[in-house]
Amino acid sequence: MGGGAASDMAVQTLGRSGFQASGRHSLFFPIASLFLLFLTIAGFWDNLFTDVGQPSNSDPKFIVHGLFCGSWMIALLAQSLLVNRGNVRLHRKLGMFALVAAIGVALSTIWVFPLPAGAGTAQALHVYGHALHARADIGPGL
Repeated sequence: MGGGAASDMAVQTLGRSGFQASGRHSLFFPIASLFLLFLTIAGFWDNLFTDVGQPSNSDPKFIVHGLFCGSWMIALLAQSLLVNRGNVRLHRKLGMFALVAAIGVALSTIWVFPLPAGAGTAQALHVYGHALHARADIGPGL
């Protein structure tokens, strides 16, 4: 079960990891990840730097949620840089951490924006959509 010539050609073309081994590394994902991290920091600038005394900054549910979100965004950047540098093995190991962070983001979002008892899917989408829209309406100085 060696795979034959076709298998050998696939390994030469894609490399053993399944990623293209052309020697050229695109900067698209590292730049996109850095941009998303920048947007996250910009979106929460007031909480992080300018109005640190606001009540939400001392609420444990917001702190936990912020730590999970920040960890997830940093993991995204780190993973894209690792793949860009050809370190797929460490990228995959970090992926397990990113998975835990993503689950933490989802669960902490439910903690931050709890649903009323017995809420159905449509009501959940309405509540979470309204919460996201309300967050987007908050601008500097408001």
